[in-house]
Amino acid sequence: MPPILETKNCSMKFSGLTAVKEFSCALEPGHIYGLIGTNGAGKTTVINMLSGVLRPTTGEILFEGSASMALSRTASRGSESCAPIRTCACSTR
Repeated sequence: MPPILETKNCSMKFSGLTAVKEFSCALEPGHIYGLIGTNGAGKTTVINMLSGVLRPTTGEILFEGSASMALSRTASRGSESCAPIRTCACSTR
């Protein structure tokens, strides 16, 4: 069964600080996953990338095989456009 959510080498940098480096996972439907790590490990940043709140600096996020962002911000400050969002229980094994 193909993954419902997949990340490929996603990294997130903030002003030179690497919060997440090359995060990859493939989440299959019908499974429950957990995301664990120490304080400062990047768990919240990963969730924010998966939900579309943050756009990864590098890498790709695929939902049902297609590149998809749940929330895309436009160039004008404070303006957001929302796309339909499907929810799933997701994290890494």
